Order: sequence, then C-alpha cells, then structure tokens
Amino acid sequence: MRREMGQALKVKETVLHLIQELLNDQKVFTEQELKAAVELLARGMCDMVNVYTNTMEDHETVLKGTIVKVKIANNIVKGVSKTIVK
Repeated sequence: MRREMGQALKVKETVLHLIQELLNDQKVFTEQELKAAVELLARGMCDMVNVYTNTMEDHETVLKGTIVKVKIANNIVKGVSKTIVK
C-alpha cells in the first residue's frame, strides 16, 4: 500500500507540472498536441478510478502505466509546444 501511495503521488506531481506548462501564456499548442495529451490524461484517470474502486487486480502495474501515460502527456505539452517570441 505504501508503494502505491508513492506512485499515486508521482502521478500528482507530474500532473501539476503539466498544468504549469498549460497555463504558461508564452506557449502555443496545436489541436493535435492537446488531443493527444487529453487522451492520455483521460486514460490515466480511468486507471486511477480502477485502482480506487479496486476493479483491477494488480494495482502496482496499473499505477506504473498511469505514470507513463501522464509523463508522455507532460512531454507532449512541454516539448512540442512552441514558445511565442515577442
């Protein structure tokens, strides 16, 4: 259970970084970038609900997958976006 808590907190930390990137006024995102990021975040949310409701047997594997999905979404937003130069 302790390991699962650590993994859940890692998901939260990565999502908070992603939110900071999205709120950065200096960045412009394409529709395709946002769509890919939202899909991964939605899938991650489904994973978290499955863990919370205990509908998945292997919580550790599900949480590892969730961390990967959130990190990929974060990389999409962080790395592919274009900075506006004024």
